[in-house]
Amino acid sequence: MGKNRTAIWDNARFIMITLMVIGHFADVFCTESDLCRSIYLFIYAFHMPVLFFISGLFYKNERIVEKVIFFISCGFLLKICLMIAALVNGMSVGFSLLSDSGIPWFFFVLAAFNVYVYIT
Repeated sequence: MGKNRTAIWDNARFIMITLMVIGHFADVFCTESDLCRSIYLFIYAFHMPVLFFISGLFYKNERIVEKVIFFISCGFLLKICLMIAALVNGMSVGFSLLSDSGIPWFFFVLAAFNVYVYIT
């Protein structure tokens, strides 16, 4: 059969991811609404640390090199796709190899997290 899973951790991850989506939505309206700003600040105060904690509970120190290469590859692929989409829409874009303020940053953080946990 499949792996044994504990519903509480799956549900906790689902709730954190749902809150993350709500937080991103509220972020758009932070300048217009004090309520949205409060929701945004509340969610961002804890959702990423909780996700990292849950991920850390189930971390396996296996195939580190493959994981890191996968995350970095996904990050750069997403950067390139976003750059192409911006160019198609007539936006001016710049490419920085070692910095990112957009969505791909999370892949690079996952790669760094795996390296850090392996080293320590």
